[in-house]
Amino acid sequence: MKSDPPLYKIPYKFFVGEEEVLKMEDWVTIVNLKKRNPNLGTRKIAEVLNVSRNAVKRALKSQTYPSYFRSKTAYKELEPFHEFIKESFVFKKQRVSVTISNLRYKGYKGSNIAVFTLY
Repeated sequence: MKSDPPLYKIPYKFFVGEEEVLKMEDWVTIVNLKKRNPNLGTRKIAEVLNVSRNAVKRALKSQTYPSYFRSKTAYKELEPFHEFIKESFVFKKQRVSVTISNLRYKGYKGSNIAVFTLY
């Protein structure tokens, strides 16, 4: 009878572009494994956690856990309406949905998410 694999052996990947992002739990596990057993090699740690050896090396070099910040996206289709949006939000205190419907009336053809993420 086969038992379930331990949780740390279940493969999962999260990529940003081409680079795999190491989860905070993995970073803590790597650092703790190396502290408890300094003779444990990067290859063995990578095998246990199912991550790349380079990810283990990066984790051991870094002083803090890896973080990921998404850069702000510039929505070029919103540039002509920037003053109108600013006026709607700041001075008129309109809801975003009302502002979007007003933008549609003025000829905006972009996505609603672009307006929601703008402010």
